[in-house]
Amino acid sequence: MRLALTMLMVAFVAGCGVTAGVARPDAGGPCPEVAPVVGAACSGGGLACSDTDPRYSPAVYGSSACATECTFGAEPRYSCRPDLACVDGGWALQRAALAPVYPCAAPPAESCPETFDAAVGAGCGAPGAVCSFGSRSCVCTVCTGGCPENADGGVPVTWECDPAPSSSACPSATPNLGTACSTDELTCTFGNCAAGTWIEAKCVDAVWKRTNAGCGI
Repeated sequence: MRLALTMLMVAFVAGCGVTAGVARPDAGGPCPEVAPVVGAACSGGGLACSDTDPRYSPAVYGSSACATECTFGAEPRYSCRPDLACVDGGWALQRAALAPVYPCAAPPAESCPETFDAAVGAGCGAPGAVCSFGSRSCVCTVCTGGCPENADGGVPVTWECDPAPSSSACPSATPNLGTACSTDELTCTFGNCAAGTWIEAKCVDAVWKRTNAGCGI
């Protein structure tokens, strides 16, 4: 059995709670190659617009006025990736309500199944453990709906695994926001809601941008 993916804890940037220095495995686009320190100066960038918050909609401000959201790294738990935008000349943390989770705690150790197919729906023993199989991952998660009870009456803990991307035209691995893409208007969903790996992204003006802030929105 392979050991579950072990992620080293990284130091907090003083006062901001976001990791800096995390590199992007994917290239291109307007974002820097390495995550900047929150508050560091940047050129350009406007309001951090949101497709899901009408107060900050690109339709209101115009897409040219919106800052590009940039994520960094290859963490399967997408909300654990450093997530910043250049706003009014400085790098700002996005989704501020989630700031206390940066950087995410390293997942607990767990023995991984030998293959992705063997992991899907199989039982596991360490909730929060992460196993990666190429471009897709599984997270050990307490079942949240339509679950059979265990013999002792408890709720089973199983591997929740990423489905294939929503279209064969989509990249096999979840891209970072702000990286380059080649098919404008292509919308792709990646990951699994229950596992915390889900995101929907759209190729807009040759750059991957977030569409929905959370599963099912």
